[in-house]
Amino acid sequence: MKAAEYKKPFDIEIVERDDPPRGKAAVVRVIATGICGGDLHFYDGTFSYASYPRIGGHEIVGEVEYAPDNKSGISRGDIVVVDPMEHCGKCVPCRHGKTNCCTSIHVLGVQVDGGFCERIAVPPERLYKTGSEMSVERAVLCEPYTIAYHATERAGIEKDDEVLVAGAGTIGLAVADLATASGAKVTIVDRFSQKLNVAKQLGVFETVDTSTVGLSDFVRERTGGEGFYKVFEATGNPNVIASCIDSVCPGGTITVIGLLAGSVTINGLDLTRKEMTILGSRNSISAFSPVIGLFKGRSLHPELLLTHRYPFVDIKKAFEYTFKNPKDVIKAAVFFQ
Repeated sequence: MKAAEYKKPFDIEIVERDDPPRGKAAVVRVIATGICGGDLHFYDGTFSYASYPRIGGHEIVGEVEYAPDNKSGISRGDIVVVDPMEHCGKCVPCRHGKTNCCTSIHVLGVQVDGGFCERIAVPPERLYKTGSEMSVERAVLCEPYTIAYHATERAGIEKDDEVLVAGAGTIGLAVADLATASGAKVTIVDRFSQKLNVAKQLGVFETVDTSTVGLSDFVRERTGGEGFYKVFEATGNPNVIASCIDSVCPGGTITVIGLLAGSVTINGLDLTRKEMTILGSRNSISAFSPVIGLFKGRSLHPELLLTHRYPFVDIKKAFEYTFKNPKDVIKAAVFFQ
């Protein structure tokens, strides 16, 4: 089979690999795989978990070609999305139900080979049927939406909450989409107007272009100095954390989803003065089934986030363009048919 392999930073090549064996795992013929921000960091060599060579890709939708005897109800011909995380079930986080924080977690496309290939073997219990009525364009956004779903569950989003989302990338927009569908009043900020235009199509309450106005100044004026009750950091920029702390109201919650590299400086007095809650949010727990259920309704708009699609043979072009044009690309995906 054909597979795209990171050879080293900025070098991704299509190679020949053996088809996966037919044993205890199901074999999925890949239809499409999304390019995640983590894939881009693998591509440029800045991902802390990167090792080469590696087949990347963990946002996978495909068709089951082979299904072993299993209790999960997966059968040949099912269209499925893939839960890319394998946890040990034995460490302290796993024993407490925090499988997303497993100390020996293995993620497809990171610690083990992923979905930038024609076929992949996955345990049946990590496959979730989408139904033939769901478009591939929606299904390929399932995994990113599970990340956002977990974050909104962590934050406890409720109807009429005043929510601020910093960052209109894939995850920030997915958070905004989910929170808006829950009845929250969502303001999303970013420095790229193209991404804010997509946010408007999602039906958010308000968008703010931070290339023209400072976030802290906007929040001060918009809320009369009170701040937002729920704030999400979805940029991965350590400098934005300070703005999020300025932007949250006393007693409010900041949920950090962005992958922050390096140290973050916090004014310690703010922690007690505001009695804020700062939450980290990593991966997801049991989120695929609820996200698929929401996707089958029409209150969410994942297909709007898929801004660029490429045939698999052009995966080099996909990575080059996505890496060089962050203001234009929200989600790019490669398609095998």
